[in-house]
Amino acid sequence: MTDKKWNELLVDQNLLQDRGSYWKHMRPDFEAHLSDYLVVFEKYRSTIGIAPTNTSDWAALPFGSFADNASWAWRRQSLELLENHLEKTKPDTVLEIGAWNGWLTKYLAKKSNVVVAADYFVCSFDGIGNLKDLAENIYPVQCDVETIKTDFHPQSFDLIILNHCLTYTQNPTEFILNLIPLLKEDGAILSLGNTFYRNPSKKIRRNAKANENYKYAYNRTLYIQPVKGYMDLVDLSNLEKNGFQILNYPKMRIQNFISKIHPYKPSYKALLYKKTNR
Repeated sequence: MTDKKWNELLVDQNLLQDRGSYWKHMRPDFEAHLSDYLVVFEKYRSTIGIAPTNTSDWAALPFGSFADNASWAWRRQSLELLENHLEKTKPDTVLEIGAWNGWLTKYLAKKSNVVVAADYFVCSFDGIGNLKDLAENIYPVQCDVETIKTDFHPQSFDLIILNHCLTYTQNPTEFILNLIPLLKEDGAILSLGNTFYRNPSKKIRRNAKANENYKYAYNRTLYIQPVKGYMDLVDLSNLEKNGFQILNYPKMRIQNFISKIHPYKPSYKALLYKKTNR
């Protein structure tokens, strides 16, 4: 993909800045806010050891010795769901929202011609800063995720992937519905890594406590901007009414069964929207 074509995907080309290993696309006020936020947040992430610290561990994700907890096991299940979806198709242009450190991006790059990998975080191993090392057809872009619906031209993408991040938007249902105009005629949206609560009250309290602890330690809020932080059965019902298929994680059968008995336990789902079905 040429730089000219990449520029043409964006609505306001004046906001597109080449940072060498990634692109930046955001309004100046949000850029200033994000830069200030990341100074502290990246320090926090490094102190809790949540990100790889070397190329070999990073390159192996979502496999390898570093990816040995339940969070990574769930992401490997998400990779399986994606593999099933892409088994018989090769999309031309993919938008991945929440690309993080590229653990899924590198697979998308093998299965498509262009991957636009969008996220807030740009540091190496814990952001999009070195995703270009994975494949030449990856275009990492740092942006305000909440404005993606207007940052790209309509009908730009064959496939939009939300990578374990839908909950961390201001209004998850509205956010994903607003992505539909970005799809080409036969396009699809696949949201991976979603949890839904019958009673989200405990989840809401946990989120508030995490934010309180972060503010106490760093004198800043945990979240870049306001997020809902959970989804419930109202969200699930609204998504179904708007044409989204609800996909179960086969290896999460026990957890999904427990969620039917205990209202505070989440069910684990993926979401699929096919524009051709509408």
